[in-house]
Amino acid sequence: MAEDFESYRPIFADPYPAAWSTIADFVFATDLHLTRAKRAIVAGSDREAQYIVERAYRCTFTVDGEARELVVPAGMLTDLTSVPRLARWLVGRVGPHLEAAILHDFLFIAWQDVRVDGAPKQPRREDFAFANEVMQAAMAAAGVARWKRALIGFAVSSFVGRQVFFGPNPEPRYVRRTDAAAPDAAAPAPQVTREPPAAG
Repeated sequence: MAEDFESYRPIFADPYPAAWSTIADFVFATDLHLTRAKRAIVAGSDREAQYIVERAYRCTFTVDGEARELVVPAGMLTDLTSVPRLARWLVGRVGPHLEAAILHDFLFIAWQDVRVDGAPKQPRREDFAFANEVMQAAMAAAGVARWKRALIGFAVSSFVGRQVFFGPNPEPRYVRRTDAAAPDAAAPAPQVTREPPAAG
């Protein structure tokens, strides 16, 4: 763990609907703020991330006509868009699909920190499908090309995608600064701010 951060568990409601069939009316509600840590933050024996969601990231959509808001907690670790090196010429780690990837990252790990009647939530196939469908709706709203949405959709719904979703991610999944004060103004942490994608 980088010395500037510590692991924590945010408190949030279950983001997965009990049952659903259609996601529509997707809107990016806030800008995406990312911080790049000076050193990679290690989780477990085979995972590390250098990017952190700096502020809570929100989007809205309807599920079977019912309005919902999805909030990615501040502090979530991310590797941006998970793309094998050999495929990055086709789908980059950043691009108009990045915001969708951040939402997808959250929905792939959120079940591990949700409690249902005091007990840990168990992942369901419906939750896996919901995460992938939210990603598709977000990419469509961002104007990602149909062929690229199909390619990414195939990848995240594959056997490997299932293994990632149903296989618990080691902590830390979320971090916060150990110093509550703002970063030194003379040497601010590198940040990337992206306005909500415009469909096109």
